[in-house]
Amino acid sequence: MKPSFTYKTIAAAVLLSSASAYASEPVKATYDKGYLVLGTESKSFSIKLDGRIMYDVGTVSSDENDKANARDAVFLAENNFRRARLALKTKYNNAWAAEFDLDFADGDSVEVRDLWIAYVGLENFQFKIGNHKPFFSIAELTTSRWTTFMETPMITDVSAPGRRVGFSASYGNDSVFVGTSIFGDDIDVSNSDAEFENEDGDTVEGRSEKFSYSTRALYRPYVNDDATRLFHIGFNYLNLVPQSEDDEEDQGRDRLRQGLESSILAARPLDTGQIEDVEQRISKGIEIAARFDKFALQAEYIKNTIERSDSSEPDVDSDGFYIEASYMIFGSGRNYNLSDGEFGPVFPEHKRGNLEVALRYSTIDLNDRSADIEGGSADTVGLALNWYAHDNMVIRLNHTITSLDEYADGDGDFNGDDDISITAVRFQFMF
Repeated sequence: MKPSFTYKTIAAAVLLSSASAYASEPVKATYDKGYLVLGTESKSFSIKLDGRIMYDVGTVSSDENDKANARDAVFLAENNFRRARLALKTKYNNAWAAEFDLDFADGDSVEVRDLWIAYVGLENFQFKIGNHKPFFSIAELTTSRWTTFMETPMITDVSAPGRRVGFSASYGNDSVFVGTSIFGDDIDVSNSDAEFENEDGDTVEGRSEKFSYSTRALYRPYVNDDATRLFHIGFNYLNLVPQSEDDEEDQGRDRLRQGLESSILAARPLDTGQIEDVEQRISKGIEIAARFDKFALQAEYIKNTIERSDSSEPDVDSDGFYIEASYMIFGSGRNYNLSDGEFGPVFPEHKRGNLEVALRYSTIDLNDRSADIEGGSADTVGLALNWYAHDNMVIRLNHTITSLDEYADGDGDFNGDDDISITAVRFQFMF
């Protein structure tokens, strides 16, 4: 059951009205790196308005899936609002923090994104509870405001659990970062209902919520004083238990479906179909990230193993990796955040703005013939040109070329063995 809009409105009002607790201390408005911040001089209270609008437009070229020869669906390009987010971020006494984030991009409904409370009063530690991203994959944890490409790589997108309701704890310093998460289902699913509709549109019986967990740990063997030259290597682990089960006797189902790294194409040709009798999915990954002045490098390999509850049924394996490199033509380079091990904001240093060029190779394989799974495989080469025109404005140009194998047919909805080119532009405004 989705939270009502009234509930969201009340929560936002509570965050705003909390400033009255510090009425004895003047609250001043400041413009901090593109954002409006209200806060006290002693920093006992602050609240930041964080909004983003991302509008995508582009074209799609497909050899095998045009109007003339597609079977049940066609590959059509579309322009859309990829994100239309409005968030409030608060901090009190440098100890407590909270975020309330809504997305209006769907048009028909308002969706909750981040909705959490955190304790940050211990140096280098953070404890968070609520709806947020569990610790898994640098690509998936990096905010959409500052990803190098318009969309995350195929293998990380299909593997990561997305935002879930749960608890996370982390520790980070200049050399290491360790974060772990325990979480349940999506915020818009109430498993205690007598019946509910799962993500595939099937009506299933409610039952007790089960919990999953994840861990991300990384080490930086080298980092200079201002983090303009560094290298990190990390390990990711995810144990994901299926949530949408028919009853307690059934161990659940899992399905891996993936699109082609662009919001312009809604079709998802990579699809394993429903996998029955799933006990859990284990995802293991290795990541590296590096910066050398104007150059930045990022790569990950992830292997997924869907373990079956029925010993007579074989486990299902899938894997993939990506590697991307970028160079800041105008500007000093891409910022790196030591506290969470992610690449962060790019603030233009000249009136002409910063200009960045990037190249990415991405591959995924959802085929496991030994388990009779033919989900398809894909190889994608992507080129990006990003103009950071202002602290608040970014224009991104992406061009991707993807080669699909014969099994990448959307579980029978499309024609496989296809070559697809996508060119897209994103107008991104942040406030």
